[in-house]
Amino acid sequence: MKNYLITWFYAEPEDDESFYPSVAGKTSSPEFQKVYWKCVYDFYRSALLTQKNTEYIFFSNVPNIPTDLDGVDIAEFLSSSHIRFVHRELTNKTPKDWAGAWRNQFYVFDILEYLSDVEGNFCILDSDCILRGDLSPLYDDIEKNGIITYLINSKPEESINDCSVLQMQELYKEFYSAENWGGLRYKGGEFIGISSRCVKPLMEEYRKLWQLNFKRYTDKQFKLTEEAHFLSMLYYRLGYTNNFAGKYIKRMWTTLRCDTVTAEDKGLLIWHLPSEKMYGLGRMFDRFARQKDMPEQEYLACSDRVIGVSAGRMYRKMRRIITKLLHK
Repeated sequence: MKNYLITWFYAEPEDDESFYPSVAGKTSSPEFQKVYWKCVYDFYRSALLTQKNTEYIFFSNVPNIPTDLDGVDIAEFLSSSHIRFVHRELTNKTPKDWAGAWRNQFYVFDILEYLSDVEGNFCILDSDCILRGDLSPLYDDIEKNGIITYLINSKPEESINDCSVLQMQELYKEFYSAENWGGLRYKGGEFIGISSRCVKPLMEEYRKLWQLNFKRYTDKQFKLTEEAHFLSMLYYRLGYTNNFAGKYIKRMWTTLRCDTVTAEDKGLLIWHLPSEKMYGLGRMFDRFARQKDMPEQEYLACSDRVIGVSAGRMYRKMRRIITKLLHK
């Protein structure tokens, strides 16, 4: 089967914005959205340098792709790189009082709905990821297992976007009248690894879960608030409790207060960099924009240097402080 690498960008319209902690500003503004377009460009430039025998799809609700993003024609780049663009709207748009942040996250289920009629192995990633090596082993795992998941270790009582693992387990018990719910864990939504044979069963369960969960919202009870809560419950419902994706991807925090990066992370095939959208990934965009034919080895060295994975925590702290000062 074909292997597909996918990312997406959903632009929130004016007067329907939500909060995104890692990027300042109004989400409907061109300045805010420029940050995400740069991430999209970095994502696919890194993929084109590292992947083999891979099909690319980009999903967005934006009808007109930017043609001049600080000198880069994103529309021409996607077209010339044979990256299929799929225009798609958000189906399950949450009410404004649903949650404070990330109200666009259910867009991944619109992507999965589209993929219901496509045969292949799919790796869907947030755009603030860069690829550091060939994902062929990952796709082999997807084809073999059907769904591979990424476990985020957290304390059971810890609130993750307004819902803890203990609360998720309580909801699972209620929704499914289940006796076996203790193994449910939080799985990261920045990564979805799924085979086409599993997409339709997952989406059938998703539609049921959406109705069950939305009723709790209308009843003003605690609920699942974001796509990772839903995915965690759906994976468990369908019997996928693995953490096979953990050997390929890591959520790498690089803020002044929270730095989870280790030297061993350099060998991961996928770096998820949620706090680098305006910093390291912005610098990578500048390098890619200046050098359209950057060799793979130069890219790997450059991305390691820009993010500072090999350099150590103190280097990353100083880099972040200097970058913030330059922004001011």
